[in-house]
Amino acid sequence: MHGASGSGARHRASYAYSTSSFEASGVLKLRLYTGPQCSLCDDVKEVIDSARKEAPAFTLELFNIRDDSLSDVHKWRRLYQYDIPVLHLNGEEIARHSLDKGKFIAALQAHQKVAKSGGQD
Repeated sequence: MHGASGSGARHRASYAYSTSSFEASGVLKLRLYTGPQCSLCDDVKEVIDSARKEAPAFTLELFNIRDDSLSDVHKWRRLYQYDIPVLHLNGEEIARHSLDKGKFIAALQAHQKVAKSGGQD
């Protein structure tokens, strides 16, 4: 992602972190809305990376709101152009601008519990 040319800023990358042994269908889906040369985005990525050993399994998709080749990019750019980074968990926003590791892990655990119970608490 980090290169002297900055060419990595125009693509979307996915990282799969498997930190627990429950079924693949129960893997939580994170999407981080980001942009090029975004130090706050880098900070949030570090928190996510540092939490993976303590958190339920999740996949992380990076979505660059400045990459015009991505579908729906204009929608997300309009929505978040002044607010990146923004983190979604299973389609719901859970963080904007920064990410607290403890709250992040708690959110993942709560979503995992709901997913395992079939949406019933």
